[in-house]
Amino acid sequence: MLARAIPGEEIKFWFARDLQDSLGYFRLENFRTAITRAIESCMRLQETYYKLERRIKSEEKKLVTQSG
Repeated sequence: MLARAIPGEEIKFWFARDLQDSLGYFRLENFRTAITRAIESCMRLQETYYKLERRIKSEEKKLVTQSG
């Protein structure tokens, strides 16, 4: 099993070296690049989500103000 756990905790984790071969990355450097890109993509998506959420709240506020 690739997943590991901290005894007495509900925390599971994986080591990159354990996963890289299973995912087709035979060099840790290449796997690290893929992980970095994935993290950056997630961060961009999160920023986009929060920008969109603020815009929606702003528009909702305008609609309430106009109708009231």
